Parts: sequence; C-alpha cells; structure tokens
Amino acid sequence: MKPDSKPGTALYDGLELSAQLLSHEQGRARVLVLLTDGQDVSSQASLSVALRNDPRQPRALYEMGRLRASRGDKAGAGESFRALQAADPQFARAHGVAEQLARLK
Repeated sequence: MKPDSKPGTALYDGLELSAQLLSHEQGRARVLVLLTDGQDVSSQASLSVALRNDPRQPRALYEMGRLRASRGDKAGAGESFRALQAADPQFARAHGVAEQLARLK
C-alpha cells in the first residue's frame, strides 16, 4: 500500500489493512477504533473486501450498516446488514437486523 495522492479518505483501504494486521494477533483483544465521516472517496477495496479479513466483527458490520442507513445509502446499509446476518446470525437477531432491512425497502 502506498500513500494516496487523492484528497479525502481511503476508508475501506484503511479498514482492510487494519483487519489484516489484527487478524494475526493471537490471544489478545483485537480492537479497531474508526473515526470517520463515513465517506470513502478513493479506496480500491470495497467494504465487503475490507471486512472479509475478519468477518467475526459483527459490531463493525452493524455500525457501518447504521451509518450508511442514516446517510440514505440503502444499498450500502443492506450490504452491511446482510453481511452481518451471514457472519453472526445471533448478533443480528439480537439487534433487530431483519427489521432494519425491512425498513430499508
């Protein structure tokens, strides 16, 4: 990965790299704090590519879905919520993801 010459945030590229690095940690908590406006302007990776490195992070998928929904990105929110349902069905049920998906239609 090299520095991005475009102005703005390569959000998904940063998330992908962080997930790769954290996936190698054994026996330690893996925490990623993400401060963003939610706008990705120059990533080569998509959200699904970025999160597939550590799909066991249901909270990240849930929060990204909520953020996208709040910004009116129904397709993106749906992608995040469906990925969450696949990664951790129990978490998805506990957080009402099916109902949130229904509201996106």
